[in-house]
Amino acid sequence: MVKVRVLPEGKILDVEAERVEDIFRELGYSREAYVALVNGKPVVESRRVKDDEEVVLVRVLSGG
Repeated sequence: MVKVRVLPEGKILDVEAERVEDIFRELGYSREAYVALVNGKPVVESRRVKDDEEVVLVRVLSGG
């Protein structure tokens, strides 16, 4: 299980995932609405994740 923190909501969720794309699919979150960070760095959806890594999904905000 991978621990995933979701910002700005502040949720911490346990997700069964091998890759970042699995996290998005399991949580039902849009890749267009969130940026994935692993150990503080932006990553692509195909990146593998390990149980001991910090995974954060940050909601992208836009406006004018």
